[in-house]
Amino acid sequence: MSLIRQDMESGLNSVYDDWLQPYTAEKNLFTINSLLAMAGLTVAGFGICCLPIDYFYPLVTSRKLAILKTTKAPPKSLYCAMYAKNANAMLYKEVAMLAKDVCNFGIPYGSGVSV
Repeated sequence: MSLIRQDMESGLNSVYDDWLQPYTAEKNLFTINSLLAMAGLTVAGFGICCLPIDYFYPLVTSRKLAILKTTKAPPKSLYCAMYAKNANAMLYKEVAMLAKDVCNFGIPYGSGVSV
């Protein structure tokens, strides 16, 4: 079965590789840069992936996704925004603050909750 994961440049890959050791897949990798696309490919049966459970829980309750139990607890990850200091620093700071205010993977996808 293929392991569906984020793009190779994603910092989460090293977090998950450490967690999966010594079972890190070297073949059958499918990389993509979208959590929604990863979930969709998994629902379609193309492989398995690691997703934020709260955000995708409706797909679990509708039996489109299943939670795999592991003996090793999954890693926790913290997202952050970084930007270079330059003439547009205020714009980048505003975009980072907006993302911080509205990005919440604890709210289930499709719940209709608006901020």
